[in-house]
Amino acid sequence: MSLLIHLKKRTFRDHASMRTAGSRVIFAAPDVDRSVFERRVGILRAFADGVTLYVSQSDRALQVSRQLRGGRGRAGDISGEEPLMAAGVDTIDTSPLAAGWADTLQNWNFLSGLWNRIDLGHSYFADHPQVQKDIAAQLKGERDPGKRGHEPIAGKQNPEHRYWRMKLNPVR
Repeated sequence: MSLLIHLKKRTFRDHASMRTAGSRVIFAAPDVDRSVFERRVGILRAFADGVTLYVSQSDRALQVSRQLRGGRGRAGDISGEEPLMAAGVDTIDTSPLAAGWADTLQNWNFLSGLWNRIDLGHSYFADHPQVQKDIAAQLKGERDPGKRGHEPIAGKQNPEHRYWRMKLNPVR
């Protein structure tokens, strides 16, 4: 993410040939100030065909980060009623997965109790098979979140904006 923070727009205007057809930038639980992300994400859209942002209400590490930074929201956190929505960014809310994943872990008894004490919810994108499959589908070329089974949600503050909610599928 530091790449996003430090890039300058001029760099990409001067290097239009850097754009790669079919390229995708994926952010999973980024611990970056929301306003910085919103201002700088346009830079990435200049050379990528798409940007995806995975967010979660259950990411305790980002909640702590927000508190340590005086309440300033993080790009990967849902600190209010809705996640960050920016033009050209497919925001995927993975919050529904947290409860289902905890239920799956409950079947492991001892490990479940241990996991619930140490899990900060920040590695869901690497730990949860459903998120892994979603990332893999994007890398294979499926760009449309609706075709990947996500539910579109209209923004409350601005109904013209939307984000996508990942539906919980049974873990097999």
